[in-house]
Amino acid sequence: MSQSPFTPRRPSRVLFAVLLAFGATGCAHTDERDVTPGVSSSVVLPPQAKGKPAAWSGRAYRQGVVAVANPFGAEAGAAILERGGNAIDAAVAIAYALNVVEPQSAGIGGGGFMMIHLARTGETFTIDSREKAPAGATRDMFVGVTRPDLNGIAVGVPGMVRGTELAVQNYGRLSLAQVLRPAIGLADKGFA
Repeated sequence: MSQSPFTPRRPSRVLFAVLLAFGATGCAHTDERDVTPGVSSSVVLPPQAKGKPAAWSGRAYRQGVVAVANPFGAEAGAAILERGGNAIDAAVAIAYALNVVEPQSAGIGGGGFMMIHLARTGETFTIDSREKAPAGATRDMFVGVTRPDLNGIAVGVPGMVRGTELAVQNYGRLSLAQVLRPAIGLADKGFA
């Protein structure tokens, strides 16, 4: 009986060969993206981009960074950092700015949660501000109900306002009034 050309190999050797092949192809790739002069060398732009990104304002920060998909939210957070606020203040300012410009996605009519890490103490915890049942609600009030109840007792009480207030009061550097200024400005003056 002749031996098959497909001799079984030990699985560990085959796996090692496959991983080595994938690793070698990754090493052979070179990335020739443009790096914008005057910007940190760690900032790499997409290959088609030339120069600074359109949203680049030229502002640089030593104590924080803001990354938000909506530019109005990013501007609100950056303004708070410029005024001496910390990450908590900036996060709350961003949340309220987004409430104004994206009310369908974020807002005071809902709830949320915030995970906080205090670098100086190493402590990490959360603030849970999810919606709560109304005070008059009971655990089994909807058990056996066959039609939807359309009154307010079936609606959760929003918790975002209280949760963000607690975050700023206990862990922020600025007052809640200062943190809300960017959102109030957007609501007063409008945006486009």
